[in-house]
Amino acid sequence: MEKKRYTPVKRALSYDVHELEISDNVTINGKVIELLEVKNKDKCKYFSGKLSDGINSARFVSFELNLRPSIEKLHHDKSPIALSGCRVQQNIKTNPVITIDELQTTSVNQHVSVIGKIIRIEAPVEVNTKAGKKLQKQDCFIRDSDSTCRIVLWESNVGILEKNKSYKLVKFLVWPYDGVKYLSLCDSSTFEAISGIEEISDDDDTQYFEEPQPAVSVVCGEIIAVLSTTDYVSCVSCTGTVHSINGILGQFTHCNATIKLKSCNSSKSARIVVASGTKKWHHTAYNEELEVIIKDEQGESLEEKLLNIDTITIHYNTKNNVIKQVEKHQ
Repeated sequence: MEKKRYTPVKRALSYDVHELEISDNVTINGKVIELLEVKNKDKCKYFSGKLSDGINSARFVSFELNLRPSIEKLHHDKSPIALSGCRVQQNIKTNPVITIDELQTTSVNQHVSVIGKIIRIEAPVEVNTKAGKKLQKQDCFIRDSDSTCRIVLWESNVGILEKNKSYKLVKFLVWPYDGVKYLSLCDSSTFEAISGIEEISDDDDTQYFEEPQPAVSVVCGEIIAVLSTTDYVSCVSCTGTVHSINGILGQFTHCNATIKLKSCNSSKSARIVVASGTKKWHHTAYNEELEVIIKDEQGESLEEKLLNIDTITIHYNTKNNVIKQVEKHQ
């Protein structure tokens, strides 16, 4: 008897807007903050809009005109929406040349171009991957007239940039590490040496080598709304999210590796609105900070505990509104 082959079914993954990566057949969660009228281009009708999760926003385009009335109602009611069967892709019409200051507000996994001068090159180091493979890595620092950022080079790309030379970096990928964005090469990346940028100093001044740290701001107020709460699992070796495939296995969002869910860390997050007077702020709390917020609070659910808090002081990262530290007032 011929053995039947089992073909695993690839299930759609679900993301909040700030988690988006280039992929197919995903569900995107957020709120519609902009909805445009139907347009007709080359005899093809479509509508577009903008979706946000309070941290990041992304533009969407749909050719399913019958969906627009439902989306318009959710937009009017300011209700959450889950768009399923989506293809996430980069806007291929643009590959923007940005300043390094703008890098920190640019979406992850986006291709950008940057013009600046290499003001520091560190010696290559050997790093071990989780798979046990050894790779060569080199950090370089590029500066324009205002700011500095890090460029990470791997393997055969180590040594391709020269100190004190000016370059135009084209289609470099934006990646985050510990809340700070940096640039990395991909298959489509190119670079070209350009004439020296005179206003950028060549001096070995350590102020140029310091990566921009995410600014931390403080707000004191009352939690007036809980937009959403999420239970999820994260990788044991980093903060990346793992999406469940079948209740036993999960898929790691950063590298698409498959992992046993029982080996992952259980995590929680909550998106809240804090108000003080007429001002309102949207924030996200994760794990330890969330536990500190709800400690000793009354309520059966996470939402009840959060809304029972009187006054709270929040220290948060202004780049992504993620809570870094909390102080509760009795």
